[in-house]
Amino acid sequence: MSSGVRWLVAASLGVLLLAATSGAGSSTISEYSGGISADSWLARIVAGPDGNLWFTELLGNRIGKITPAGVVTEYSRGISPGSYPRGIAAGPDGNLWFTESWGVGRITPAGVVKEYRAGFSSGPAQIAAGPDGNLWFTELDRDQVGKITPAGVVTEYRTGINPDSAPFGIAAGPDGNIWFTESGGVAKITPAGVVTEFSIRSGSSITAGPDGNLWFTAGDKVGKITPTGVATDYRVGTDSGASAITAGPDGNLWFTELDGIGKVTPAGVVTEYRAGLTAYSARGGIAAGPDGNLWFTEESLDTIEKITPAGVVTAYSLGAILAVAVRGKGRITGGGIRCPARCWTRIASGPTLTLRASAARGYRFAGWSGGCTGLDTCTIHPIATVKKIIATFRKRHS
Repeated sequence: MSSGVRWLVAASLGVLLLAATSGAGSSTISEYSGGISADSWLARIVAGPDGNLWFTELLGNRIGKITPAGVVTEYSRGISPGSYPRGIAAGPDGNLWFTESWGVGRITPAGVVKEYRAGFSSGPAQIAAGPDGNLWFTELDRDQVGKITPAGVVTEYRTGINPDSAPFGIAAGPDGNIWFTESGGVAKITPAGVVTEFSIRSGSSITAGPDGNLWFTAGDKVGKITPTGVATDYRVGTDSGASAITAGPDGNLWFTELDGIGKVTPAGVVTEYRAGLTAYSARGGIAAGPDGNLWFTEESLDTIEKITPAGVVTAYSLGAILAVAVRGKGRITGGGIRCPARCWTRIASGPTLTLRASAARGYRFAGWSGGCTGLDTCTIHPIATVKKIIATFRKRHS
């Protein structure tokens, strides 16, 4: 390839619309896989301070970002090999914080990563922003809970936590404490480090609910616990494998299952959604998005999905690869592509992709070739074969 040609790679997505209902409930579900590297094993997801969703790629050793429009960006620079990012949370400092195999990492909305390893005696599991301005995390291998300040100072707490309790899920509670799940129940820790354990059923993920209680998943049940420790269980589908849970924008709690998505009202009414979802695809994290939808990961399919309260399923599947070349000096933008010289990106767009050419100073846009022609914008419809688009820029004559 000559040095005068720079390539961008984009994934163009086809779209399938299905009117569907599923047993107890129906919903609108959108799937996004374009731009996500294969075999990444997506883990947790959270809404970021920049209006996007951020997620961890456990086996891909990356952090990903997806816009509400479905444009994906992956970040790996600054993440050490073998870090296996897992939990992720929005921090009080405007950054995203994530757990690694032997520490905690921080990534800015611009994608700059810093890792913290000092002060950890074990690999953190999940992480959450605390009411004290710090990030709190669980260490299930050591039966500990810890905190890290925005400056990177780590403190670990073990007193009051029973051996073999394996703390996992963690969330800030409405009572000013931090709550976490254990193999034998649910516990809380004050910002000063005082632990209280409640011996109920084993919990997995936990979140603060809109009703002033804490809600958690526990296999074939979803539970709630009041700040004083009174617990109530609600049964979901048999062998559903309820996993992550979050408070939704509709005043309900939403949770992932092995083969679906569930919703439970504060009164305990459960609705499960199956239509439009691949059965037993190991759904991971779930988070309320800035667009009023719930976003969740499909670990085994390397897919990000969103679900709305409506009744039509929209599934996006990978259609074809579009290669874009730049000749001369200029750049191409559109559909999530905003790339200067010598870089590439893959995107998850809708059924069409519109590209625009911008000439550099001293150059003019001379036209498209390949899959587009002319001097106007280039609009690509879903395609079944690989296509190439070339944008040519020529020097202006003085």
